[in-house]
Amino acid sequence: MDHIQAFLEKFPGKTVHPEIERLVKIVETNPRMRDTDRVTLIERIVKFYEKYDKMLELMDDVRIGRAWTDIAIGMGKENGIKEYMSVAEFDERICLVCLKLHGQIFPIEGALEEGEAEERPFPEYENISGLAPEKISMMKLRPPYHPGCRCNIVVLW
Repeated sequence: MDHIQAFLEKFPGKTVHPEIERLVKIVETNPRMRDTDRVTLIERIVKFYEKYDKMLELMDDVRIGRAWTDIAIGMGKENGIKEYMSVAEFDERICLVCLKLHGQIFPIEGALEEGEAEERPFPEYENISGLAPEKISMMKLRPPYHPGCRCNIVVLW
C-alpha cells in the first residue's frame, strides 16, 4: 500500500516532508523488516509530526502577533502618533534579542513599509548587539521578533 499517496488523497493540498517519505518507503518496501522496527519507525514519524505541528503553531502565533502590531502602528499613525516603544516580558524566558530591544523607540513613519508580516525576517542578536539605539531605531523592527516572542509595543503619545 502506498501510504504517502493515501495521505495526500485524504488531505489534499498538504505536503509530506522528505524525511517522512524516506521512512515510510523503508517500512513499505523492506520485506525483512521486523514488526518492532516498524513500530520504531512509526514512533519516529509521529514525533516528527508533533514537532512540525508545534513549529506551525508558533509560526501562526508570529503572524497573528505581527498583524496585531501592524494594526496598532496603523491606528497610531492615523491618530498622529510619531513613535512606538518595544516592551519585553521580563522573566527567566526573555531572550537576548528581546532584552536588547526592550525600551527601544521606533518611528511610526515608514514602519509599515518594511514588508508584510510574513515576509519580515527575525532580527538576530549578532546583528543588533553592538548597535547604538539610533541605528536600531532606523531598522524599524516590530514584534514579535521570533517564534514564541512575548514582546509588544506601546504607542508614545
